[in-house]
Amino acid sequence: MIELVDTHCHLDDPKLAAEIPQVVARAQEAGVAAMVSVGTSLESTRAALAIADANPTAVWAAVGVHPHEADLVHTEAAFGPVAALASHPRAVGIGETGLDYVRRNADPGNQKRLLSLHFALARKTGKALIIHCREAHADFYDQLRAEMPAPVRGVMHCYSGSLEMAKKYLDLGLYLSIAGPVTYPNAAAFREVVRALPADRLVVETDAPYLAPQEFRGRRNEPAHLTFTARCVSELLGLDFEAFCGAAARNGRALFGLG
Repeated sequence: MIELVDTHCHLDDPKLAAEIPQVVARAQEAGVAAMVSVGTSLESTRAALAIADANPTAVWAAVGVHPHEADLVHTEAAFGPVAALASHPRAVGIGETGLDYVRRNADPGNQKRLLSLHFALARKTGKALIIHCREAHADFYDQLRAEMPAPVRGVMHCYSGSLEMAKKYLDLGLYLSIAGPVTYPNAAAFREVVRALPADRLVVETDAPYLAPQEFRGRRNEPAHLTFTARCVSELLGLDFEAFCGAAARNGRALFGLG
């Protein structure tokens, strides 16, 4: 019997929110014993916490504002209502936060200011950072080094960067989270990166309802599909599937203090 922890999903998303009991049940049947539902705004964070409250043995939540929202929330006053939710007993992470230079949905300066607010909240609470970083690794790494003392408790969500960058993050104490895109046919170069990563610093995630693994590509993702990503990673590392699942689950529980 395998055990997995989905370290990053969005159960409050409209694509999933209408059938949470069924989604959670399917996840548990597939061996996904714990899920962290990650906030992307004040409303999303409140919803994630409500879902965690309603599913106390299976779901936890993270408190944060996505960098795409940084033009709206980049001051201490605007972030305050989100930060206040970090004291909730089901809140185990700070984020999703970071920098995203791909779509430029928000001004980079505002993204950096919002990131600093999340860093301050992580320092205050001691809870794990959940980091979104797309085509912004140099700026993000510099800000992380400047504002967060090492070792940094946190995870690079849906990591897709280089091996060189991965080693820098690992040296700071971060975990790396692998998601469905590792299974895609066009991800051969990234699979070579994953082969070189240490299993004791890896976790897995779905980012549900997004980024479904290849077997479900083009359809809604959900935590039950995590096993497909975990199997791919175990094969890349040359590890027994059940052994890798157990190691990844232990890493996820340690990262978020799930016991």
